[in-house]
Amino acid sequence: MLVMAFPSCRKREPPPKPKPLPASDINNPLHWIPKDFDKLPPERQATVLAMAQRLAETAWQRPYEQAQKAKDRADLVRSAPPGFKPSKSGKRVGVMLIPKKTTLRVGEAFWYRVELQNIGPDPISIMDLNWSFFKSGNAWGEWGLILTRPDGTEEGMQGIRGMHCPSHEITDLRGVPEERGREIMRRMEFMTKLAAGLDVTLNPGELLVTRPWKYYGYPEVCRMEARGQDPDAPIPGEFREFPESERYFDKPGTYEVKVVWVPGSIGVPDRRFAHLGLVFTMEKMASMDSNVVRLEVVP
Repeated sequence: MLVMAFPSCRKREPPPKPKPLPASDINNPLHWIPKDFDKLPPERQATVLAMAQRLAETAWQRPYEQAQKAKDRADLVRSAPPGFKPSKSGKRVGVMLIPKKTTLRVGEAFWYRVELQNIGPDPISIMDLNWSFFKSGNAWGEWGLILTRPDGTEEGMQGIRGMHCPSHEITDLRGVPEERGREIMRRMEFMTKLAAGLDVTLNPGELLVTRPWKYYGYPEVCRMEARGQDPDAPIPGEFREFPESERYFDKPGTYEVKVVWVPGSIGVPDRRFAHLGLVFTMEKMASMDSNVVRLEVVP
């Protein structure tokens, strides 16, 4: 018997409707079988067949991935500013922190927006596949905020990384054959991860922006989930709230805040596969700081 429990019964947006995968798409298994396959060395043939087999096993996922990428791009990507020119410095990305306001009262929440811009001449791929910082204000991962207090001391602002509420939804798979039940569970896990993660391509000058979001603390989050509401649902506007940020701005004075990104790597065009279209290879990146925002906190 398989009984699967989920953390909530939130009313989420339905997954984007997938479109059929074109035969020419790079993710189509047939695309990876070259015409001169029989002339390839045995080790190369084995590599090609392994890739094609893996893609064939997960082929049902491709249309959903493409649909989610299109939705995320529409929601989170902005066009290049007028007059944009690629940087000649060799840098590929820039990060900007934008506050909703620069004067706060003691104990007031900090609202902000982060923009990641492709400042280079080539497209880049940004992947945050588990729980994307750009979608949820609770998902930090590679990102962090650094605060400098009026006395000059520096500390990291710790975001709330998740809350565990009693389970409100049970998927009962009794009577379902075991292998079929496991397949259902795998598909549900895939769809959940797909909705929470992020995989976008940024053309030169384009910006990836954080989704507007409001912080709800415990136990309100659990109450919302019990009512079928989604605490991570996007809100109107352009800014998000930093979780429990009021505890950091507890005294009058001048504060400074910046974003630090430790990306590990980003996707850059792989010229070796240019004949297949736009194919990315991963390039290691050093940690990156945003601009410094100065905040005045008043009584």
